[in-house]
Amino acid sequence: MAEATAVPQFSIIMNVYNGAPYLRAAINSVLAQTCCDWELILFDDCSTDESPTICRGYDDPRIRYARAETQVPVAQAREQAMRLARGPWLAFLDQDDIWLPHKLEAQEKRIDRDTTGNLGLVYGRTYCFDAQGRQWPFDRWSGPNPQPEGAIATLLLERPSFINLSSVVLLRGAALAALPMPAYVNHCPDYHLCLAVAQRHRAACVQELCTLYRVHPDSMSHRFLRAIHVEVLEIIRHAAGPEHAAIVRRRNTVHQTWIAVDEIVSGPARLQGLRRLLLRGSSVYLAGRPLLHLGRRLGQHAAARLWKYRGITLLRRLGLLAAADRVKLAAARLKSWGRNRRFRRADPDFAVPPSDLAFDAYNTIDWQAYRDGGLAQARAFADLIARHGPPRPMHVLEWGCGPGRLIRHIPGLLGNRAASVTGSDYNPRSVAWCRANLPGIAFLDNALMPPLPVAAGSFDAIYCFSVLTHLSASVQAAWMAEVQRILAPGGLLVCTTHGAHFRYLLTDAAEQQRYAAGEMVEQAQYDEGRKWYFAIHPPNFVRDRLLSGFDDVHTVPTPPQAGILQDVWIARKLAA
Repeated sequence: MAEATAVPQFSIIMNVYNGAPYLRAAINSVLAQTCCDWELILFDDCSTDESPTICRGYDDPRIRYARAETQVPVAQAREQAMRLARGPWLAFLDQDDIWLPHKLEAQEKRIDRDTTGNLGLVYGRTYCFDAQGRQWPFDRWSGPNPQPEGAIATLLLERPSFINLSSVVLLRGAALAALPMPAYVNHCPDYHLCLAVAQRHRAACVQELCTLYRVHPDSMSHRFLRAIHVEVLEIIRHAAGPEHAAIVRRRNTVHQTWIAVDEIVSGPARLQGLRRLLLRGSSVYLAGRPLLHLGRRLGQHAAARLWKYRGITLLRRLGLLAAADRVKLAAARLKSWGRNRRFRRADPDFAVPPSDLAFDAYNTIDWQAYRDGGLAQARAFADLIARHGPPRPMHVLEWGCGPGRLIRHIPGLLGNRAASVTGSDYNPRSVAWCRANLPGIAFLDNALMPPLPVAAGSFDAIYCFSVLTHLSASVQAAWMAEVQRILAPGGLLVCTTHGAHFRYLLTDAAEQQRYAAGEMVEQAQYDEGRKWYFAIHPPNFVRDRLLSGFDDVHTVPTPPQAGILQDVWIARKLAA
């Protein structure tokens, strides 16, 4: 194979040993990456099946095939492959795992946005899958919740298996500093590398699904279970400091228990296993595992609001969702009556919208939350507009302003950066209320479909919060074309979508599979544009399709106090 000459951003390490059944799928998932700045090192550890033929069959100058002189444990094979890498970042993909197409691109953007100067590890959300098509989170601790970032070394000692190496990229210098592999590392170089890098560098996580981890009987984690537990425990002992003594004790009990179980199950060492369980492990821990797993799953279900949204799905299918929402509004009025009465007495000059308008737009009629939450979120959007918009005073539009929760704060937050602020909405009652109660802001009526009654290039910045999340794919596409028309050249778009955090909305296997395949999921059977019409967006759908006509498309973080759980996207209209 011809060799590429330019130094790539990512050197991808794939250790190969008798992986013929799955190897093509793994390599093809690399070739499908939307980021093309990589080299793939296929390091063959003396395979005896068709793996060498498969590896040599790829005619791509970015793919390099190397074969070990003698077969060695995977840790040594990993080290030999790493020393062949040229890029500043090392990526890893096991021969039986699969990357989703946006994986490297999403990690590249996280690297580019780092401001700490100490980023050494970027991993992504991983799901396990099996031959029956079942999927479940690889990180059984976090489940659907955000996965850890920042200083994660102590957490890695406590939870050795929440990061899948196939989802990881490591700063090459930091990874090479962890070499040579210690003599006690044979089966778990992944854990050793991640822990060593995390002890000296910060970590970031791409919270969207990036990697699929294949579960099958021939995997190394099945074949070397006892040895892996012994090795993980040894890695923890060498990496831990005096301040981690309690963690080491807990991990020792856990791993000794599982080593004992393997000895008991395997047969010949059954008596030794029983002795180990009684003296060094914990029968209480073992007996409590079913309850622990049940509690963890129930907790994740609760965190994901799974039961609630299965009920909503049932009401949707029965056509009863609108009626149920009217009952909920009546209950909300009773529940919030006293609190809202106190708020109005304390702040009589703060105009509040009709309760049915607020409830339809925000699913709450708590006026304190309307004011304080609206201000915090408006501050987040104003900050993004000020930082990413043009330096001149801007004409700003909130598309889908509803009854004014955010836009009422925007003129004051932007100050002299705003030449004008305009709001538009498809609900004429909301627009009429805003016109009557929010002076200094212009308001426009729009229909469900464009256009807006303004000239081309009218706005320097347009933002929308939770609007695309309630529209069909065709209506979204039409509005993105309209946004392109009414934005000035180089103008800024800030918008939000239901991303990975909202996977709990996907209540059946078909929806989950469509989302994993990069397709937007619509839950209709409700009036389009209103709150119970859901659109759930995989991030790669937003980048590759919804915002494909824009430049510099990426997600941005918002302050935790803003409470914005949707993905926040920045995009820019191409300059003329």
